[in-house]
Amino acid sequence: MPHLVAPENDYRALTAKDPGPPRLRVCVIIPVYERVALLRRTLAGLAAQEGYPLELVEVVVADDGSTEDVGGAAADFADRLDIHVVRRERDGYGAAAARNLGLAATTADVVLFLDADCLPVRSLLAAHMRWHHRSEDVVVVGSRHHTDSTLLTEATLSSGAIDFPEAQAGDTDDWRRTLYRRTNHLVHGTEAYRAVLSGNVSIARRRVESIGGFSQQFTRWGGEDTEMGWRLWQTGLYIVPENEAAILHQGQEDGDRSWREVDRQANTSVLESLIPHRFYRKDLTKHIDGVPKVSWVVTTPAGPRVTELIDQMSAQRVADWDARFPLDHPPESPRVKELPDAAGSDAHRVLRAIAQTGSEYVALVSGAAGLDPLLLDRAVRALDRAQRASIAVVGIDGEEASAAWTASGLPPFALVRRREFAKVLHEQADLESAWSSVRSISRALVVDETLITLPDPAATVPRSVTPTVSTRTRAAEAARTGGRIRQAIYRMARSMLRRRNPKADGLPLIAHLGDERSLAALATQAPWAKMVGGGTIQGIVIGGGAVIDADLAERVAFLDTPRVERAVAGAILGPEPSEWLDLLGTCVAVGLATSEDVAVARSLGIDAIVMGHPADGDNAAALILAALEEGIA
Repeated sequence: MPHLVAPENDYRALTAKDPGPPRLRVCVIIPVYERVALLRRTLAGLAAQEGYPLELVEVVVADDGSTEDVGGAAADFADRLDIHVVRRERDGYGAAAARNLGLAATTADVVLFLDADCLPVRSLLAAHMRWHHRSEDVVVVGSRHHTDSTLLTEATLSSGAIDFPEAQAGDTDDWRRTLYRRTNHLVHGTEAYRAVLSGNVSIARRRVESIGGFSQQFTRWGGEDTEMGWRLWQTGLYIVPENEAAILHQGQEDGDRSWREVDRQANTSVLESLIPHRFYRKDLTKHIDGVPKVSWVVTTPAGPRVTELIDQMSAQRVADWDARFPLDHPPESPRVKELPDAAGSDAHRVLRAIAQTGSEYVALVSGAAGLDPLLLDRAVRALDRAQRASIAVVGIDGEEASAAWTASGLPPFALVRRREFAKVLHEQADLESAWSSVRSISRALVVDETLITLPDPAATVPRSVTPTVSTRTRAAEAARTGGRIRQAIYRMARSMLRRRNPKADGLPLIAHLGDERSLAALATQAPWAKMVGGGTIQGIVIGGGAVIDADLAERVAFLDTPRVERAVAGAILGPEPSEWLDLLGTCVAVGLATSEDVAVARSLGIDAIVMGHPADGDNAAALILAALEEGIA
């Protein structure tokens, strides 16, 4: 099966692929501790599956040391399901260990993790498996609803007579609904891994085995599924939300669930150490003893300046890194990793070094580059903010020398999301081709500061390359690291900047894209927010005078994150739907300038209203802003 190579998490090309007839074996792995009555109903729901042949289905119940008769419950379904039980002795919270035990007990093509208190709708297996028949590169996450199953008998469930939508207690309370809308069903951004919940998720068995299954560092409830989702994400898999693959959580025995939040908070430090994404790890100034934020990969020989280059890496304000020198012999250091062997060409060794990294970002850097102390700080923060970009480059002092000190078409420095390399490493054994493929699926941003210094062209790398540190860098570093008076001045200046920042007033920041009339009108009608041009924002409003076309969509992409709410208030649609359809689908509310635009948008499934220009006094602007305020709240 060919691998999918697409920007961000864009799995949509697979929807046009015919999955063909069922042929893959799937193992449903159900960890359980006590609560056998709920487990029996879950097994009855599996016995009533439609649309996928049960002869291709295996069920493994992973008993986490229950005192109730789990084996007896499973045996009662042996005439309808290919089912068996594996067991471990109870030694505290062991959901991850139980799931791994189940994983080790199967040779099926696909594994579907399902919780013991979850009733599967009759289409669950068919909905999951149609994606796996299209590609091995997917992690399929189902939806979650709630029900009280007390009155549902096993016989009724097994017969398929129950109408599951009627058994459903209200609409889903799944928090992922908002994430899905803001990300166009997880297509955009870098937070799709957070949608991986172990109560209803399927993966190709060999792909989950390749990352070692669930981490057993989590000894209390919560977080192990998110962490595994991160590792799967980092291998270049595409996380697909499939609402038809639904389960009904049997909530009648839940009782007080406040202990779960206590346990989740207790796992915070584990999540921070294993997931370097900004959602969990915010402090870049300390070295984390776990998965690093950045891995340096030195792409050309550093020669006699290896130690100097390591010193310049150590001087970076971002301290959360490790490094690889595939073409040199650096001094031993816990943070400097070496290849296990020296085989292959220089380009192959660099490519292997990239493949061995486990960080969020790979910092490709020439061995001849002098590094400004703020290099990583500026590049990492830029990509952390612009979640739809995957490459950051910076200004270079000595641009004309770039060709002399680089190889395989690489720049002197580029910060790249490691996930993008993972997507192409299956297909590319050549460094130049791999880099070309990464660029073809990545947005790139430029940090407009000179943060790299290259020496003049020469036959060999000089013994020393001192970076041309900017006046701004020198002032900031002197203030931050100087004596008490300088540090006090530095803290005072930062405090004054924060006071001038509208966030200090407790108001959300809304980026406005449109003309001045629109900005003035919307700012007046939204006293609960502060309209700004950009920065760290909580919302985006596309107002009057704006035309939603490819250029504007690109501007939005660099402001966008899954925690930014967005709305359209009086904009005009460009002529090409492909340039605005995705964006409109992520908005909490859409008001367009003309009835003609509204008709086009509605014909393509967008719930839009006519509102004209917001400066013309149309009351519809208030409705749009109210929806935006509610979404941000």
